[in-house]
Amino acid sequence: MKFKLLLVTLLLVWCSLTAQDRGGFSFFVAPAPALMNATPMSKGAASPKFLSGVGGVSFDQTALPADDLTVSKLTIAYNRTEEDGNRIVLKINDKNVTIPLYDWELVPIARYSDSPYYSCFTYFGNLADKELEKKVLDNDGHALNYHPGLQNTLLGIRIGYMDLLYMYPFTSDLPMKNGEYVLGAGEEVPDYDSNIQNRIKFQNLIGKIQFELDQQFRSYVICDYNQSIIFSVSEGELQLSGSPYYYCWRYAFDNPLFDQEERANKIETRYRELIDAKISENAYFSPRALYIDSLISVITRYNEQYADIETGDDLYPVITADNKEEKRSYLENFSNQSLYSTLINLTFMMESQKIEFLKEYSDQLSANQTILKGMNPAVWNATLKTMRYSAFFRYIKIHFPDTWQSFLEEIENVSIYPEYETPTVIFEENNELLQELFSNE
Repeated sequence: MKFKLLLVTLLLVWCSLTAQDRGGFSFFVAPAPALMNATPMSKGAASPKFLSGVGGVSFDQTALPADDLTVSKLTIAYNRTEEDGNRIVLKINDKNVTIPLYDWELVPIARYSDSPYYSCFTYFGNLADKELEKKVLDNDGHALNYHPGLQNTLLGIRIGYMDLLYMYPFTSDLPMKNGEYVLGAGEEVPDYDSNIQNRIKFQNLIGKIQFELDQQFRSYVICDYNQSIIFSVSEGELQLSGSPYYYCWRYAFDNPLFDQEERANKIETRYRELIDAKISENAYFSPRALYIDSLISVITRYNEQYADIETGDDLYPVITADNKEEKRSYLENFSNQSLYSTLINLTFMMESQKIEFLKEYSDQLSANQTILKGMNPAVWNATLKTMRYSAFFRYIKIHFPDTWQSFLEEIENVSIYPEYETPTVIFEENNELLQELFSNE
């Protein structure tokens, strides 16, 4: 059986179940948990559980001042009487600094920055109703989850579109309501033809990189992994550098050079040599204790980094046991041969799903900012602002906590427009089973 160790607390979004059509695909809004994952990319980059279970879009960097900027004093406030887009009152070293953020961007980004959670959006989410979730996932649908500060905001769906740009053609356009585009202040009606042309360029770019490197990624995370986000002041305006990075990855077994038989033999040889060494030290050595200790160690790593591999019912009680003593007690029921084969098999499954970071692939793809932005400028701009300003706000939170807390209180009850209900389910429009299921809800 497949199972996951749930590491997040569910925050239910109790909203009505409604449909939103997206050219060949359908979006629905169903009660769903918010995405509350506190793992930064620096720790999750090598974790199959993080990358395959959360993935999506995730930013965790903290901005740094430019080398020629020493920040000795900083204050930030919110002035409701000013025009939208000019309401942030920022002073650095007692000098006024403008920040061009509209309320529909500012409020969600500030809430996102202040939280302990880094993941913005995931395509591998959950629903509140587990039975409904199973029906969706078992029938080629997907559950979409958003950071609690981004769910049910226009910024949230913009970031969701960013993650889906590669997979769904409808993301070259923007959502509409009653035949009108849903736009935030400062946004323009999309140039759909231009977006499509850049989408074709993006697909060609992917093909070119794959051909030249002879590599293909399994998935990616749009993030700020190993990116420097620097802020400075120029002519009284805050300047931020750094752009989203496509962290492309695959499993070890995705590599054409991965030899299953060779890898399994190496694992078995490793354990055999360890046992032989113990026996050479003590002729009466029994490998049973070694099997159990090794399995407990492997299962601990499994729970920390994997926890989504098909393991079989026999091992389920060991995986879910609360402590080492319970694991050991259960494993004592296994025969020596079962312990040994389970140890070899589980170690092999974990090694075959080790993460391979495709750095050169990621670097080349991420360097083509013009094409990436061109696929949907509104989506790119929203993502870029979220990455940069969340990093800057984290800097303020860390180094000037009092003014940051005061700022949060000032924007706590700010209403943002336009309102937007973020969808939590997506599936192909011709999926009759799911269409019928949701039309009956």
